[in-house]
Amino acid sequence: TKPEHKWPVSINDEDGKFEDIKHPGDESVTLAVPRFWSPPIHNNKLMTRDQAMSIGSCATPDPQTGSLARGDRCPPSERTVFVAIASYRDWQCRYTVESIFSRAKNPNRVRVAVVDQIAVEEGDFQCEVPIKPCSEDPD
Repeated sequence: TKPEHKWPVSINDEDGKFEDIKHPGDESVTLAVPRFWSPPIHNNKLMTRDQAMSIGSCATPDPQTGSLARGDRCPPSERTVFVAIASYRDWQCRYTVESIFSRAKNPNRVRVAVVDQIAVEEGDFQCEVPIKPCSEDPD
């Protein structure tokens, strides 16, 4: 079973989207972490190219089906680029995300996922908050 194909995805403060795990360095500590994984698929083997292409997305939907999962039917110039960022209390994370989009030749093809570990009560900046509000800088 393939994961559902949707964008954008958020697990920020959403009830039921977290699970408790033991801290890898200290099993006496339990951590609540986002559920951003799915059970192993493909018999725990690497995916074939065909399987990977069925999951990858296209920036424009298929004209007949409306699906973004177009595989080889998606022209290379319309295929999305996935960037994963793991951020621990990094005040520059939002600058990194902004830079990714501002430097991209086709920003509508970029997909960014961030695991943002912050301490809001200590004044850490959230990676998802733009440097300037979109109302001030829509580009």
